[in-house]
Amino acid sequence: MGDIDRTVRLLELLPSLRNFAASVTGRENAELGESDWAEAHDLAEKATGARQDLPIVAASLHQYLCGRFEYFVRDIVQAIADERSSEFSSYADLPDKMRAELYQLTISVAGNPGRYRYSDMEAHSFLKALADNLVGDRYDPLNVKSEILAITESNMTQRTIVEVFKRVGLEDIWSTMAQQAALRSHLGAKDQGECSKLAISKLSKIMNDRNSFAHPTSSTTFPDPEQVLSTCEFFRAFSSVMVDVAKLPR
Repeated sequence: MGDIDRTVRLLELLPSLRNFAASVTGRENAELGESDWAEAHDLAEKATGARQDLPIVAASLHQYLCGRFEYFVRDIVQAIADERSSEFSSYADLPDKMRAELYQLTISVAGNPGRYRYSDMEAHSFLKALADNLVGDRYDPLNVKSEILAITESNMTQRTIVEVFKRVGLEDIWSTMAQQAALRSHLGAKDQGECSKLAISKLSKIMNDRNSFAHPTSSTTFPDPEQVLSTCEFFRAFSSVMVDVAKLPR
């Protein structure tokens, strides 16, 4: 939640800068008290020139927030993978889905480490761990590289969330989250079905906006701080519920 709080503080600063710039437009330097408060005069000059471009800062914070959300989801998946793998003594005992995903994803990373932002040395360590699990003695310690199970190649959309949580045994993540009162209350949903629909729609728009802001054109409309603050509050509610769901017994 620290990333959300940090983003909120910065977003709340933007309207103040915008209002400050508006308040000094057309005033004479003497009225600004330049000699008494040079820093305020300097800020006034810069804020006036940048006032119309502040939505670009809001868009940058939107990008930051999405990136941190994706890191958060991967972290949750990795924690679940660590917890689940600790219940088994050998690679052969792992659930079929987890074992198959661990194998396939390790091979994918080893074949193209840079694609997943890993070094060659890290890829070699993943391969070694997999090889040890495959050919080692049944009584050798199980070594699951849980970060492998959390890798993604695309934005953390509804489909990606379903995919990564299935790897660690959570088959109905959206249905389970939509049952939680906190998320339904935040979205104003009357039932589980509406909650799931609204949450997926909200997340899809956030990620589509992310793509738009990352590759702006002449028609791109950057967000007001209030829009990104709404995204902050959605991620706050969504992330809290995701943590609760991750803790449910399986």
